[in-house]
Amino acid sequence: MLQAIYILHPTFGLKTAILALQLLVDGMVWKKAVYVDRLLQLFSYVPRDQLTIPDFVFQHELEVNGGKGLIVDPRTKYVYHRP
Repeated sequence: MLQAIYILHPTFGLKTAILALQLLVDGMVWKKAVYVDRLLQLFSYVPRDQLTIPDFVFQHELEVNGGKGLIVDPRTKYVYHRP
């Protein structure tokens, strides 16, 4: 059973498309959509070691959020909270 759908870095266009899909597809599916703006917010829902995150996502996170609140280890791609 699907618990949640996590959407990282959602755009206005994506949110609008999902809203439109709610009219066509069973609403119960889309009520499980959780919008997260930052990787650290995603990690509060899903433990980091359970995810495989591509390099371009880390790069986008740094560009969009300026790395606020996080440090990325380039060797392991592990994300740490900034002290």
